[in-house]
Amino acid sequence: MFRCRECGATSQKWQGKCPACGEWSTLEEEVILSKSKKQASGKTQEVFQILASRESITKVQLRSNELNTVLGDGLTPGSLILLSGEPGIGKSTLALQIADWYAGETSEKLNLGVQDSASSLTVVPTTPHSGAHLSHKSLRFGEVSDFVENSNQKNIPRTATYVSAEENIHQISDRAHRLGIANEHIRIFTAHTLEDIIETLERDTSGLVVIDSVSMISSLDVSSQSGSITQIRYVTEVFMEFSKRTGRSIILIGHVTKEGTISGPKILEHLVDTVLFLEGSKYEDYRILRALKNRFGPTDEIGLFRMAENGLVDIANPGLEFIDQENEHLSGSALGITLEGNRPIVIEIEALSTYTKFGYPKRSARGIPNGKIDLLIAVLSKWSDTKLESYDVYVNVARGLSISEPGIDLATVAAIISSKNNKPLGRKVFLGEISLTGIVKNIFGLQKRVDEAVKLGFTEIILPKNSGVKIKKGASVQLMEVGHIGEISKLV
Repeated sequence: MFRCRECGATSQKWQGKCPACGEWSTLEEEVILSKSKKQASGKTQEVFQILASRESITKVQLRSNELNTVLGDGLTPGSLILLSGEPGIGKSTLALQIADWYAGETSEKLNLGVQDSASSLTVVPTTPHSGAHLSHKSLRFGEVSDFVENSNQKNIPRTATYVSAEENIHQISDRAHRLGIANEHIRIFTAHTLEDIIETLERDTSGLVVIDSVSMISSLDVSSQSGSITQIRYVTEVFMEFSKRTGRSIILIGHVTKEGTISGPKILEHLVDTVLFLEGSKYEDYRILRALKNRFGPTDEIGLFRMAENGLVDIANPGLEFIDQENEHLSGSALGITLEGNRPIVIEIEALSTYTKFGYPKRSARGIPNGKIDLLIAVLSKWSDTKLESYDVYVNVARGLSISEPGIDLATVAAIISSKNNKPLGRKVFLGEISLTGIVKNIFGLQKRVDEAVKLGFTEIILPKNSGVKIKKGASVQLMEVGHIGEISKLV
């Protein structure tokens, strides 16, 4: 049987195009696991009333306010989390830091020698699996057994276990050294077989388990190779059952496809409780953590981090993080405010317009869809005095941000006009969407964006007419309303 990795539809034969969702080259062979012919007897389960079965869940507060915000005020015990992102973006770094933030108090000295029993990272060795079937042989546990014997004692620090199927212990230890992690309550071991991992975790008592990565783990009960749709789905289902049964939180690190989507079947995202996606530019130090799905919190929150020598660091007050205030006196630079999740962020739109040397003017954009730039230039040429038929136009969002929301239309147009007229805009903030008829329209979250601009000390805000925005008494800010794109040239 063949299954589409995008929509999960099945087909009896391979096809180049999925008949359900229309995507190309997404059908992959899936091995159907044989079921026992013996009829299984069911077991009657206890049924509760939904109101009578309410039980408060105490979330675990991690040492990262940004991550707590994304997860929904902390880590939920027994949750299954999928963490994905582009290669090299920092998934393994973040996962190791989460283990550090979760585990007990940080020790004063870092010692990761694999042969030292007092290492800050406890090493849990595993032996390669032999034979065609799981033998369930006991694995050597280092200090884990000592912890299990004392697990019924109170005030025992939280522990985390890092399971790696991609790196060996020395490589993980080296990364911990670089990050400055000195936490004696983190355990690590390497394994590639699902049965070995589950057998080891059954005897461990860590409340948090990191699996790096789900695509590299295979089960002996599935004949296909690791990374296949069948393996990924089966492995995830086993981890989900283990997480719900034991109440432990599990973080699965996932890969992405060449199209930038999460690798594996679409059902993988349905199985887990939370889907986190880490994004950013390799050429910039900022990272954005998004919750694409969250059963225990909102999906309109993001976490902002800066990649430093010691790993990801919270950007608690992004404010002016993504703009260069030295550009205020230069033409072609306009300020806008975008909403990343539920958080307003001031951004800088840079534009360059030059007289074309060829018959057809060139339009190029980075951080904004090219189609959006073509549309705005067409509207600008149709409904204003700014004519760009003979000008090349280049647009860029500073700091490598990618923005597709319409709330920055007005700032983009202002930057283009500023460059053509060679007139700086200063500290004006532009907020609004531009329609095909040239009307400046209201945008989502306008009040929140204006409040952010006022808080950061901006004194001139250009926004749509009849916006309904309210300003606190005593605020030294001037609101300039515009109803049509033709009025922008008078303000720029």
